[in-house]
Amino acid sequence: MPIQPKFRFDSPPDSAQRYFTDRDEPRAIFAKYLNANSTEEHQILNFYGIGGVGKSRLITEFVNSVKKSDRWTPLTLDMAQANLHESAAALLNLRNQLAKALPKFKFRSFDYVYATYWQKLNPSIDLSDSSFDILENSDLLTEIGTNLFDTLEAVPGLGIINKVAKLGKKANSAINSWWLKRGCSITQQLEQKQSNEIKLWLPAYFAQDIHDFLDEYPQHRVCVFFDTYEALWENNTSAGKFFEVDEWVRELVGHLPQFLFVIAGREKLRWLETDPDWNDVIDSHILERLSDKDSTLFLERCGIANNTIASAIAISSEGSPFYLDLAVDSYRKLLSSGKSPDITDFMGKTPRELLDRFIRYLDRNELASLKVLALCRTYDVDLFSALMKAFETGYSPVNFAEFNRYSFIHHINEHDFTISALMKRAMIDYLEKDTQIRVRSFLYHYFRDKITDLALEGAKGFSNFDNVSYYATDLVFNNEKRFDYLMLCGRVYQYQTKMADALAQYEKAVSVADSNLIEVQQARIEIATTQRQHGDEVAASRTIKKILEDCIVEPSDEIKGKALVQLGLCYYSLAQTKHEPALIEKCIECYQEGLELALKLEDAKQIVYTKLSLSTAFESIGKIPEAIELLHECKVLAKKNGFEHQYIDCLNGLARKYIIIGEYTTAIELAEEGLKRWQQSNFKRGQLVMCCHLLEAHFKLGNPKESVTEILTDGQTLSEDVTETLIIQMFEKSKSLWL
Repeated sequence: MPIQPKFRFDSPPDSAQRYFTDRDEPRAIFAKYLNANSTEEHQILNFYGIGGVGKSRLITEFVNSVKKSDRWTPLTLDMAQANLHESAAALLNLRNQLAKALPKFKFRSFDYVYATYWQKLNPSIDLSDSSFDILENSDLLTEIGTNLFDTLEAVPGLGIINKVAKLGKKANSAINSWWLKRGCSITQQLEQKQSNEIKLWLPAYFAQDIHDFLDEYPQHRVCVFFDTYEALWENNTSAGKFFEVDEWVRELVGHLPQFLFVIAGREKLRWLETDPDWNDVIDSHILERLSDKDSTLFLERCGIANNTIASAIAISSEGSPFYLDLAVDSYRKLLSSGKSPDITDFMGKTPRELLDRFIRYLDRNELASLKVLALCRTYDVDLFSALMKAFETGYSPVNFAEFNRYSFIHHINEHDFTISALMKRAMIDYLEKDTQIRVRSFLYHYFRDKITDLALEGAKGFSNFDNVSYYATDLVFNNEKRFDYLMLCGRVYQYQTKMADALAQYEKAVSVADSNLIEVQQARIEIATTQRQHGDEVAASRTIKKILEDCIVEPSDEIKGKALVQLGLCYYSLAQTKHEPALIEKCIECYQEGLELALKLEDAKQIVYTKLSLSTAFESIGKIPEAIELLHECKVLAKKNGFEHQYIDCLNGLARKYIIIGEYTTAIELAEEGLKRWQQSNFKRGQLVMCCHLLEAHFKLGNPKESVTEILTDGQTLSEDVTETLIIQMFEKSKSLWL
């Protein structure tokens, strides 16, 4: 599209925020306040939401509705105007709006105090200077000009206080009455005050004039609208001075319970942090996105009749009116340039103007923090702190709660947060590719390092693994990291009894390892384990024997020890299914040789795993005391080293052995603890084994069937996911006791 200026005489007369769409709920809330008759209790309506969500348009709609009322007068302050950030200027603006709207309104106290403030701030400027034209329709200053400027009292050195004091004695009856009621006491209050002290009192004197007017016209109501409220902090971002910035607004509101105040900004008002009583009078409402239906309706009204294009824009906009405005402008520009708009014209980057709207009023440190957080699915205080430190954003982790008050931050729960999807997209679209890669890489390793035990990971719903998988997308790994990732995926899928998925990941790991024989062997051990657990002991045995042959070529005690234990497990399974006791002897030989290697390497986890397997073999040949002794040794070692999975395996083994020796109550206690732990980690295979023990122990104790109804149901459900033949046979046997 050729370059075109933004402001053109042939542009459509209606610019983008064209139609007030939806917002029925905010309008109903505002209407309720307009129709209320309360003039004694403070009323503050607060609408907040992300930039571009339509707050200013909502304020405009409210102002228009107020203008239709005979009872109400609207006053507006758009804090995007930097000159209104200063309290005296903002109050002067309100004063002039009210004087123009209601000529009967006289601001004698405020005009007197403001003129005093102004002259103390600018001592070289006399009241006759044109600067005082800023006080529109001021009968007080008019009287000063009429009665004093043509006398010697008008000499430049004579200040406003002296002039008003003299005026009070010779002015018209209205001003003389004000002088007696207000002016004399104000003079006494002002004489010793400096300009900065007088400035703090301006809201009080403004309110004093309001009260005098409403005493005479009690039926009249005023609504003050603050828009873009967050802009007040544009140049005042210090956390320590945060509440000082809008203290004058709270002071004004406190003086005027008769007014309705409507404050729109990006963040929810935090006044209750200065005084909890504000919570009773502030009615805050977040302004959410437009619905897809209303977004589409908006686009149709703007002339986008193509349903496909309108739908694409509506979905991409995620309900942001500002985004929709920009899309309509783009659509019209395409038409004016002679092109026929196509859906692909609206599927690129988010408009730069949208990002600019989002990040307006953010300081450099906040913006740097947003850049890294935009790439997070979610974050909590720990991740936030780690990112701020790693990328030196300049934002202190101590201010975590402060940061999360922004309206573009969504609170998922008490601990987890995320940035709104549209803000994320806008940030990422204009974020340097190198920065994206560095942040994603950091996030990948942050969550990868958290996965140390699959049982503990399962107890968390595999949330860390989900994050690892998410951040791995689009990252380019070297072979070492790629291998680690594939092996992790395989183990998690194996744990979740997704055996086909696990095998696929391990096969990829073998391919990635390529010439690194140790890594190839590690992957093959996991393949053999998965094959065995999938019920294919013959295939598993072939895989393991190949591993052992390769260990002759490139010796590795670690690989050989693990392979021997897996071979022993294959022999054990085959012995049970084929009823060949001789295979148990081979099984025990493999375990004992594997245990020697694990002890030599001082590999605690492998020692526990091997002893657990050996205890099962001892059970099958009647060596129950020896098996129980091994299991107690394993339990102590597993607990000492934090091996959750192996610890629960010990509970499983002990439950089984106590059933054999007739200690059924102890067996039930052990199996119930084990089942609870496996349920927390969502390990289905382990849960099914514990169900088998519970079914058998309860049967042996002669307990009624009602005591195991839930166990039977859960076991049946679990058996549909578990594929290991031996375990399925165990369940069928235990279940049959109750049928």
